Amino acid sequence: MAAICSWTLLPSSEAAERALGEASLQSSGRHVHWLHCASEAAGDDLSALRLLWKGSRGSAAAAARFVLPASDACARAPTCVHAAAAERDAAAWRPRAGLLVGEPGMGKTQFLQCLAAEARAREPQRWAVVVQALRHRHLLQRFPEPPGLSKEHLLDLLTGAACGVASGASLAEVTRRCLRAALEDTGEIAVLVDGVDEICPAYKDKLIRLLEILLETKVQLVWVSSRPEVEVSLSETLRCPASSLRPLSKEEQRNFLCQHWASLHGCSAAVFEPLACEMVDSLLDAEGGSQRSLLDVPLHVQMAAETYEPLAAQMLHAGGGQLPKGAFSLYDLYRRFVDKKRELFKQRFGLTDANFENISLVDNFDEVHQNCAILELVSDGSYGDVNVLPFKNYLENNKRNIIKEKNGILWMEEEGMHRFVHYTFMEYFAASWMVSHINDQGTAFDLAKEIWHRQFHQKRFSKLRHILEHMLSEGLPLHRAVLEGGEGALEAALAAGACDLDARDRLGRTALVQAASLGRGGAVDALLARGCDAGRRDALLGWTALRFASAGAHLDAAERLLQAGASAHHLQLDDAHDAALKAAKFGLAKVMEILVGRDAALKDARKRNNETVLMLASKKGHVETVRSLLAAGAEVWAVDPRGEGALERAVRGGHTAVAALLLAHGGDAGTAGGAALALAARLGHEACARLLLPRHVHHRDDADGCTALHHAARAPHAGVARLLLEHGARVDAANAAGATPLMLAADAGDAEGVELLLGGGAEADRRDRSLRTALLYAAARAHVPVTRLLLQHGADPNAKSKDSRTALLSAVLQDRQDTTSVRLLLEHGADVNHRDADSCTALHHAVDKGHREICKLLLEFGADPNVKSKWEKTPLILAVERGDVISTQLLVDFGADKSERDVDNWTALHFSTWKDRSEATKVLLENEAEPNSKCKRLKIPLMFAALRGNESSTRLLLELGADVNHCDADGCTALHYATWNDRPEITALLLRHGADPNAANKERSTPLMHAAQKGGARAVELLLQHGADARHSDLEGWTALHRAAAKGHRDIARLLLDRGADANASTGNRMTALALAADTQMVELLEQYGADRNLAGGGDAR
Repeated sequence: MAAICSWTLLPSSEAAERALGEASLQSSGRHVHWLHCASEAAGDDLSALRLLWKGSRGSAAAAARFVLPASDACARAPTCVHAAAAERDAAAWRPRAGLLVGEPGMGKTQFLQCLAAEARAREPQRWAVVVQALRHRHLLQRFPEPPGLSKEHLLDLLTGAACGVASGASLAEVTRRCLRAALEDTGEIAVLVDGVDEICPAYKDKLIRLLEILLETKVQLVWVSSRPEVEVSLSETLRCPASSLRPLSKEEQRNFLCQHWASLHGCSAAVFEPLACEMVDSLLDAEGGSQRSLLDVPLHVQMAAETYEPLAAQMLHAGGGQLPKGAFSLYDLYRRFVDKKRELFKQRFGLTDANFENISLVDNFDEVHQNCAILELVSDGSYGDVNVLPFKNYLENNKRNIIKEKNGILWMEEEGMHRFVHYTFMEYFAASWMVSHINDQGTAFDLAKEIWHRQFHQKRFSKLRHILEHMLSEGLPLHRAVLEGGEGALEAALAAGACDLDARDRLGRTALVQAASLGRGGAVDALLARGCDAGRRDALLGWTALRFASAGAHLDAAERLLQAGASAHHLQLDDAHDAALKAAKFGLAKVMEILVGRDAALKDARKRNNETVLMLASKKGHVETVRSLLAAGAEVWAVDPRGEGALERAVRGGHTAVAALLLAHGGDAGTAGGAALALAARLGHEACARLLLPRHVHHRDDADGCTALHHAARAPHAGVARLLLEHGARVDAANAAGATPLMLAADAGDAEGVELLLGGGAEADRRDRSLRTALLYAAARAHVPVTRLLLQHGADPNAKSKDSRTALLSAVLQDRQDTTSVRLLLEHGADVNHRDADSCTALHHAVDKGHREICKLLLEFGADPNVKSKWEKTPLILAVERGDVISTQLLVDFGADKSERDVDNWTALHFSTWKDRSEATKVLLENEAEPNSKCKRLKIPLMFAALRGNESSTRLLLELGADVNHCDADGCTALHYATWNDRPEITALLLRHGADPNAANKERSTPLMHAAQKGGARAVELLLQHGADARHSDLEGWTALHRAAAKGHRDIARLLLDRGADANASTGNRMTALALAADTQMVELLEQYGADRNLAGGGDAR
């Protein structure tokens, strides 16, 4: 029976047929076909149904009677909606919309993916957007409730699905505009929504509302998948046909076999009922559960139908009977399975013996399907003497993660995502054989745990195969030695001399075949050396060692077999392109030669990043593989998106022999050789560089104009630089930035390279585009040996760059304090007082960086301590700003003028008090700094100290003669600043030194008013104790009581009233304290002291 589909879609009516007919679905490896309605299939001409079972002698008739019986289709398949569909008004349905209903794991997602692919294939201009509801629930979470949803929210959802969550804003915006145009104008868009049933109800309501909005647009095709539970609500929303993917029960499978054989032989189905019942029971029992329902007609049932057709015919002629005993031997059935699967696949995919790739038990045993199958079988607990209790307990503890569905599919839930695994008979065969042979309970339990963890972490599983191989090779020491993998065990077994090289295991494999199937390259070599025949085949599949090695993608073992003379005919690979890439990567010359011989295009096969096989082989240094590819005519000049080819890769790896081969075939044509030479120079591959010289010695990079000598100097690689100079490289060649190799070598700190270049004639004072010399490069990096070498060769220590920096300034500006370079430059005549573009000297920068030793050294070499920068700041001011007491003392000791001022007329003492540097303030005052020096606005340092609340600085200033009652340009004294910032300790100190408590500024505000407004109760009390006038008013008539009342400071108001403040005093706009009171408690307080409500005026409070 050829090309049985994996699952079947059942349209529910003619209207549904028309809707579904918009897409002709086919996907690789899983075919989807349409079944016509029962009324259409009941006729004599059933040719239309050959889409389903093409060329299978009457299978179509059986399918028509079996799958869609006219009477009880709905009763037998609740998820099918034939009756409901027939009752609907077909005219009300939208042919552009469809609803696909099915249980979990029945292929709904694959169906929608097929639809999307078909939509794109039929109309390339059409958008096909697949919305995975579960994946995009974060968008639905942000959306408002359904009444508030709009087309903009729909566009948000479609844009997120089309672009992905990690896309950039520009791409998302372009996509959004295109989708809007498709929905509103052209209609060239298909939207497919999957997993509506997998999200919470709140999100589901939002999604259904968005579907309603979508159907109001010009969208051409809308398909939605769901479980049967939400079919009604979705069907009402979409007003479209609902089609079901439904499983076939055990009874339906029996019916299928009966109908198939009956139609094949033209007789009654009842004749074959006993045979069909026993066959299905036996097959399902072999799979570990006789009550399991499977999707559609399972592949093993299809194969059994074809395999036992002669037996069915024999039974027919004999007038009935039972199945012969032993006919369903598991091993025999597997053999028939393999043979029939081969034939079916060949027919379905048009394969021939040359390109057909079979799947065997051993070859495919590492797949995760087998792991799940074993878990399933173990959980059934139906295997004789094996104690499965530990397995069942383990599975019970993990039941949240693994669930057995009735449709025969295991599904996992990991991180909220569902993953489905479909079984085939081969997996069950392997699992049942293995489980039935495990007698050790501990081993079995450990195996189950490992199966579990490996399965859920998506890792390949090797222990299963290891155990199976042990069972197959029982009593065969050579096979066991191969299985262990250690070459020592194999050598010991071979040395014992009692091993039969031609001995076969239970699958008929020799030790060499087993080694090849396991990919044991060392074992293959050892066995071949002992004379094992590389052409021997196994008994089950008839495969050679090379066939097993290639089937398992063990190309290393395949290479060794080919080297030993194995026939290339047995090298059968699923993916020749991928094999060619691997052969190039691992240097498998023979494999590569055979692949290229079969398909010449593979000589230029590329990876996704455009890297060719020649580039891969060159990168790894595989000489023979490169030679083979070049002999086959591989494109030697191909480059990747970065512009690098095979030659550059060979040079990058230092593979001189490969580079020589490529050069012999023209690999350095054009500029490639120059790029390769630059690469060799940069990486220090002297031998490769010698190969490329002298042809490309003057080549320059396109990007920065560097020659190979630049790269060698910057790396640095003095040996390559010497080689380049010997071949005539220009020693003073400048790159795009004007830098010479000498500058780059100086920047790298390569004294050997610098000496080599100077000896080769390099100009020591050559300048780049920024006017920097090699000495500036070296000084900026604190490379002392290079600095000394350049100075010895006459480099100018006072050469200036564009920003007027000298080598001395560059040395000082380093984060690391380098006194050696600074001393060296100073001893060779560097100008210690040279200024840069900001008029800063080396001393300014040394102080700013905190390099105290360099500061001392500069001062000892005559640096001016009073020189000013662009902003008129001296080094002393910078030291004080940083709070660097040691540098401050050092500068003072070397004669720094403490009265020098910056552009704002600030002295160093102003900065120390403003920055709250009390220790620096102490140093300055102890060295006779003027305490009453005035800056702009006539402020003195005492005011800054009071404002900052620095008690020690304030006390020191007062003791050394600071004027406590000095007024600034606003008429404020230090006491004003202390009370304004509520500094009671400073207020007390100033009052003790004679500060006037009634001093008024230009606005006639006194310190008492400031303290009352700020809520400084302690300061108010101090001021009143020292005679502050509680009744004093400012220019607007406000007293301290007005300010306290307006701010709600009741404790201060009480103090003022107790000291004689007038409770009824009015401001200039006739506002009393009562009128300004901030709360009722303040009003009560004022009234207690005689405040008159009748005097409260109107006006604006301050």
